[in-house]
Amino acid sequence: MEKEDKEIVGFTGRDTLGLEFVVIKRANDGKRFTVKYTDSRNEYDRYKGRILRGEYQDVDHPNYQELKAEYERKASADWYERNREKVIASACAYQKANLDKALVRNRKRRNKIKEQGGLPSSNVLNEIMENQNHKCNCCGEILNDRNKHIDHILPLSLGGSNDIENLQWLCQVCNNLKSFKHPDEWNKYIATDEFKQRREARRVSLEQ
Repeated sequence: MEKEDKEIVGFTGRDTLGLEFVVIKRANDGKRFTVKYTDSRNEYDRYKGRILRGEYQDVDHPNYQELKAEYERKASADWYERNREKVIASACAYQKANLDKALVRNRKRRNKIKEQGGLPSSNVLNEIMENQNHKCNCCGEILNDRNKHIDHILPLSLGGSNDIENLQWLCQVCNNLKSFKHPDEWNKYIATDEFKQRREARRVSLEQ
């Protein structure tokens, strides 16, 4: 059915999070109607023209928060890929206009590393690289001086340390996508099609 037919009794569809619903009741004024969700069986009264993002959402569904986080992450990633050049240009302009803030941010990170005893010696870091066969510990891409990044498996901001067990080498793309994610969240994310698509798009853009 067309979008404007969503208020017809019997209409079955899915909301922005992919949860299935059916319209089961419609008021005489044609504005108020009720939807029931297939999985949770929850019922919701809605008003035509007052629906979040033009869709319905079962906020009491047991997987709602997980699905919502996944939806928002994908929406954010899609937006970034569509606006990547503008975002980078804006970030560069901001950094040039706020060098003092960038210096403070970098100083804080260096201090946090020092508080943890500092990074291991270059010999230890090279040993980690050797153990990884000079490949990204996430995607397997061959690492070189241009694309290698040392990464804290559990980020310092989440309580991670500079211990050798918490360090790994990643390629530039994987390191940027990982950001400050918890390792449990990261391990789930790299198994998704979204991650593969975003990684490929970033890799192609870097080669251009």
